[in-house]
Amino acid sequence: MINFEPEILNKLPILEVASRLGIVVNKKTTKCFIHEEKSPSLKFNTSKNYWKCFGCNAGGSVIDLVSNYYNWSFSEACLWLANEFGIIPRSSFKPLKKAPIIRNSSKKGKNINNKDPELYSWIINNLKLTGEGKEFLCTQRKLPEKLVEEKKIRYILNAKELFRKLVDSWGVERLLKSGVAREYINRNGEFFYGLIWWDKTILFPFFNFENQIDYIQGRSLSPTSKIRYINLYDVNTEIYNTSIFNQLQFGDKVIITEGVTDCLSSLAMGYNAVGIIGASGFKKEYSFLFKEYVPIIMPDNDSAGLLFYKKVKENLADVGKEVIKIEIDKKYKDISECYINQSDMNE
Repeated sequence: MINFEPEILNKLPILEVASRLGIVVNKKTTKCFIHEEKSPSLKFNTSKNYWKCFGCNAGGSVIDLVSNYYNWSFSEACLWLANEFGIIPRSSFKPLKKAPIIRNSSKKGKNINNKDPELYSWIINNLKLTGEGKEFLCTQRKLPEKLVEEKKIRYILNAKELFRKLVDSWGVERLLKSGVAREYINRNGEFFYGLIWWDKTILFPFFNFENQIDYIQGRSLSPTSKIRYINLYDVNTEIYNTSIFNQLQFGDKVIITEGVTDCLSSLAMGYNAVGIIGASGFKKEYSFLFKEYVPIIMPDNDSAGLLFYKKVKENLADVGKEVIKIEIDKKYKDISECYINQSDMNE
């Protein structure tokens, strides 16, 4: 069982946490993400490291900020903070026998690592989609095998074995710089290196305009893992399925989805689609990509889905684009669930 120390997580600079959540702050003030308002009423107190909305009276610590923003439980908020800031919990990590046990004393900042398309391609080319990974995507999620193979989706069954092969072929330093490995600590206080992904993890490669893999996201299938999606460590995220823009014509419709699996479900239904990582993951620089097309959003039926829609709508409005919003039937959580049930009905 993972055991976090809340007092450590609550000492993280609250403005930095807000920034990583995608909250735009101006002079320690922003519009509240909990309720609708015209004038910003949410304020951050950096000396005491807390936040408070003077419109709805919501507020609290760093953990409370994450929990309220994503509508998560206390433990889920702690997991996100620990993963985002590289804070190792008191847990049952065991050092890899052949991995170097070296303490890395360098100070980490945000997005300090570099994309490494050559290394990412090696990982994808040396793995297959087998067993539980294929069953999850093709049987449970009903995705066509042809689509799954076209997107070169892979599966990690043995992370330790993969890590050793990577160390032998590329060296630890390059693995760290590319964000596929990081530093851990075991019960004895010993530091060691290991993959960011664990056993039973699906890997989704992200292809850019030049058809290079410039990002990889993991999706854990482990029933004991509370973190489902595992991003590259300290590497800027990208849009999933960016290469589709090479096929679009002026005025074509393109669905902007929250996440990779919703994007894949949309593609399986015959739509043009791209995936954005996280409810607040749509960046301003993405907006220009949609200027010649008709952007559509079918947001998840939850608070995160509403947040995602607002984020995309605001950013595209800055470049003069209006977003078409299509509501998903309330009995379905998201696009993927809608697609799965349609697939069932067509069988």
